[in-house]
Amino acid sequence: MVAKKDWSVEVATAIPEATTLANEKGLNEALDLLLNYEKKCRNTGDTKSLEAVCLHMVKLCKEKQDWVRLNSILELVHKRNTQAKAVIQTVTAESMKYLDVTPSEDVKVGLIKTLKDICEGKIYVEAETALLHFTLSKIYEARGDIDNACNVVQDVHVETYGSLDKMQKATYILEQIRLNLLRRDFVRTLISSRKMNLKTLEEEDFIEVKIKYYTMMVEYYMDKREVWDICQSYYKIASAKLKLDDKEGCGQSLESSIIFLIMAKFNNEQSDMMHRLKKQLTVEFKTITLPPVYSDILRLFTTHEIIPTPFNSQSIIENHSSLAKYSSHKPDTKDVLVKMFHDRVVQHNLRVICRYYQRIRMSRLSELLALPVEVVEAHLAEVASGYDIFLKIDRPAGIVSFVERKKPEEVLSEWSSDIGKMMQLMESTCHLINREMMVHKQ
Repeated sequence: MVAKKDWSVEVATAIPEATTLANEKGLNEALDLLLNYEKKCRNTGDTKSLEAVCLHMVKLCKEKQDWVRLNSILELVHKRNTQAKAVIQTVTAESMKYLDVTPSEDVKVGLIKTLKDICEGKIYVEAETALLHFTLSKIYEARGDIDNACNVVQDVHVETYGSLDKMQKATYILEQIRLNLLRRDFVRTLISSRKMNLKTLEEEDFIEVKIKYYTMMVEYYMDKREVWDICQSYYKIASAKLKLDDKEGCGQSLESSIIFLIMAKFNNEQSDMMHRLKKQLTVEFKTITLPPVYSDILRLFTTHEIIPTPFNSQSIIENHSSLAKYSSHKPDTKDVLVKMFHDRVVQHNLRVICRYYQRIRMSRLSELLALPVEVVEAHLAEVASGYDIFLKIDRPAGIVSFVERKKPEEVLSEWSSDIGKMMQLMESTCHLINREMMVHKQ
């Protein structure tokens, strides 16, 4: 084993000498001298001197504008056996300063790729790794090469990097989502979106990040036509813009949230949000001025009354800009969403009728819904198959029954309960009669 030795005196002399050689005899002579000391310092464990030697080699290459030699020196330093971490950190940090002063974009890309290979898989240069991938993806995107731009940032798992702060991680994940959306790779978009810490987005410093994230998620959910998730995303955007005092943006997001909330499938969660949002319009969002149609539509869907078709200002809902947004690759999106809205109106009316009728004729049901019998039957089949409402259709008689046949156990339980109540009444009655008789005998 080679004993440790301090080369600081020799290195302090060699560095100015190398600079002189570079100016007088050329860069190769200077690098040969410094590489000799690099080997000595590395083999004897003098990390401080080793760091100074390697750093000076990098600086000399930059001063002489020899970018090819700079890349080779970086690779050489990296591939040395038992190379110190501090050396790789130092030369990487120094070389990254040169990215903005490279003479051409090709030289810049070459330097980035070299540094990227050096930093690959090393925990102590995680921040530099993320920045290099981010910078390279921007270059590819500017060239119009979206596939390569996306591939560069895709495999960097910044959510596991301890040297990055929360804002840096969030910014990088947003870039991953954005590029995947540009490439229309919705599977990877979903994977990248799940890396985002949603609790972090609720912090005060992340309002802008929150808006960007949920705006991109609206685009993703729009492709899948998942209206409940679109509603939730628009609601988050509206809440964030309210904090920024962006009343116009908040109002637009709130309108979209209400529209997609109405289109969402009816369940306890959807019903709860409708009632909650109806109240919030007069409390949390009272400073936001919305057209009356949006409060009216929430009132219609939270009241057990039949909604007339068409209702007042229905055209405003059907022609809202959010229905056609992000639909360039699926031109029929707006038509599908408008039909979905009409279906939700009919389904609401069926739930209302179910509350007041046990049995109803198809002709009368058709009259109440203002729809042809064939269309009504199709809607009845849809709500029945989705277990929203229990019903049976007697087609020959033209009668719809909303009464669910009770199971034998339920009938027996009700009979037993009724018998028990009757026996309690008889016992109370006998007790009162006996008491009256005793009073009169006295």
